[in-house]
Formats: sequence, structure tokens, C-alpha cells
Amino acid sequence: MKTQKRISWLSLVLLALIAVIVIAFAVNHFISTVNSSSKMVVDDTYDVSYSIDSASHSGYVSATWMNAQGGIEQISELELPMKPIHLTMRAGDVASVSAQDIIGMGSLLTCKIFVDGVEFRSSSSQGNYVVATCQGMIGQP
Repeated sequence: MKTQKRISWLSLVLLALIAVIVIAFAVNHFISTVNSSSKMVVDDTYDVSYSIDSASHSGYVSATWMNAQGGIEQISELELPMKPIHLTMRAGDVASVSAQDIIGMGSLLTCKIFVDGVEFRSSSSQGNYVVATCQGMIGQP
């Protein structure tokens, strides 16, 4: 009878020890998940800028771009070279800029998207009344 009581106490102690280890592992996993997701919120914002220019560095274009809230903005007569538009975007946001030659410059028209100061997308078109569009998802290659 004493042997059975020792075995059952030993079983209970081992079961309690295993339960403590499992709970400690679960709490540690939860804390590391919370910490890593907190870091993602801080690290997933990007400085995005749009630029439009022509080979002649002069002229007028109609410019359309995606703002930080996902809306579309447009200027019908933008003088080149354009002052860059700066936005703060999050990973997964779509950045897009488009320009159309509205005066028949016949020059090379280029739009660019920069993310954290590094060229992310670029597109060029040449001719009269051409359109150049570039876009991409922020945080993606």
C-alpha cells in the first residue's frame, strides 16, 4: 500500500512539473510574440516620395498619385521639375504615381518612387503627350 502511495505521489509531482514546464513555455512564447509584433508596428513605416521630371527639366504635366490613406490626388498642370511629394506609408500600402505630358514636349518623361531614400520604382516614356506610370507595394521587392 505504501508503495502505491509513493508511486501516485511521484506521478502527481511529475505531472505538476510537466504542467509548470508547459505553462512556462507558453508564457515565454506569448511574450516573444507580443514583443515581435510590437517591433513590427514600429518598423513597418516607410518614408515614400514621388518625383516626376523630363529630360529637358521643363514643361507641364498632369500628375496623379496615391496618397498615404489610399486616395487618389491629381494636379492638372504641374510645372517640371516637380518638387518631390513626401508621404509616410506602411508595409502593404500601394504607392503609385503617374504623369502625362499635356503640352507635347516630345521629351523623355520619367516618374520615380523612392522608399527611405532608395529608388524603388521608375518608369519612362518618350514622345508627345505620353504617360509614365510606376507603382508598387511598400515593403515588397
